[in-house]
Amino acid sequence: RHYPSDIDALMDSNIAGTRGAIQLALDAGVPLHHISSLSISGEYLVDAPGTSVDFTEQDFHIGQNWQENTYVKSKMLAEAAVYSAMQQQGLKAKVYRLGRLVGRASDGVFQKDPTNNMSFLFLRAIQSLGGLPEELACLSTDLTPVDFAADAVVALRNASLTALHIMNPTPPTMQEVFAQLIPDLRILDGAQFDAHLGKKLSQPGADKLYSLLLDFLKMYRMHSVTITPVCGQTRSAMEATGFYCAIPPAAALVSGMSSNVFLGNTPKKEPK
Repeated sequence: RHYPSDIDALMDSNIAGTRGAIQLALDAGVPLHHISSLSISGEYLVDAPGTSVDFTEQDFHIGQNWQENTYVKSKMLAEAAVYSAMQQQGLKAKVYRLGRLVGRASDGVFQKDPTNNMSFLFLRAIQSLGGLPEELACLSTDLTPVDFAADAVVALRNASLTALHIMNPTPPTMQEVFAQLIPDLRILDGAQFDAHLGKKLSQPGADKLYSLLLDFLKMYRMHSVTITPVCGQTRSAMEATGFYCAIPPAAALVSGMSSNVFLGNTPKKEPK
């Protein structure tokens, strides 16, 4: 969870849990395959917020804003623990930085409880508003099918790279994503969107529904997203293994997030 209710539990799980896994791997004399997150790339460089840079598989700490979000901080420190053990204790390890996971590419089935998924909560807020601010319309949004991610991790287990980026290499824009969910999606200028959102915020329960959107807008308007995760080296490693999986277009990637799910009804169930 990017916005956890229990910060101590999150830090314990992601940092202490990783250290425990490191020790287990060392004791057993086996490699560690660590699942991380592309969220560690951050959104902007703290000392040069207007500078646009790519975040590659070779990058780790590039001066990004990793300390502003507790989840990102926990994943950053967990990765640091892995690298420290590799350098100081001889740990053999691979780090897989996953993108924004969505439903399976094979059939669109989404997770059973989407209410803990940050992407779902953001999508639900925009769906409720029926409009998207034009400042976000062209912003790329990574959607990585969970089955593609799982298969890629297995295929890359013997890759020469230490860190690998498991993500959609051609992410759709927010407008492309929301147009699939909201047929009559409106693109509003900043003033129009803020006025529309202001009216919605006066309704009961609105704070909970729109809190994530409000946080994102506040962050984005303070500092535009100028760090772009890329996966060129990982894609080359995939090709070397013979692994190939076509990632479907946005319409298929959000098919599991149908309107009845947004309205709070029972999520699509796993097939028997």
